[in-house]
Formats: sequence, structure tokens, C-alpha cells
Amino acid sequence: MGEQKASLDRRARPVPPEGSDRLLRAVDELRALEREKRLQDASSATHQELERRVEEKARAVFRLAQEEGNAGSPPRRGRSGGS
Repeated sequence: MGEQKASLDRRARPVPPEGSDRLLRAVDELRALEREKRLQDASSATHQELERRVEEKARAVFRLAQEEGNAGSPPRRGRSGGS
């Protein structure tokens, strides 16, 4: 019975669809910003502002992806790596 409980604990929890939708929307927004940035002259203030926004959105996408990945994984016990 202990083995069965351990296997249940290791099962991935399903990711809520709203998490996936949020991530996909953020990726679409990132793509649109990048497309808009590429239309600007690289030395323009508009390009530089869009570059900042692209980097900011890319970080947000990465965070969302981590959250979604963590939602589908069993909880971690600690960061030490040892038992």
C-alpha cells in the first residue's frame, strides 16, 4: 500500500486550461511586439523602447512557463538536493 501511495504522490497534477491560455496569450503578445520592433529603425527611440518591452515580456513568458511546468509537477521538497 505504501508503494501505491508513493506512486500517487508522483503523478503529475493537470495544468488548468487558464494557465495554458495565459501562456499562449503572452507568447502571442511577445511575437507581436517583436514584429513591431523589427519594423523600426534600430537606432530609433521607438525601437529601443520596443526592445525593452520585448525583453520584459520575454521574462514574463518564461515565468509563466515555469509556473505552468510547476503546476504539472509534484511539489519539490527542498533546494539542497540531498536527502
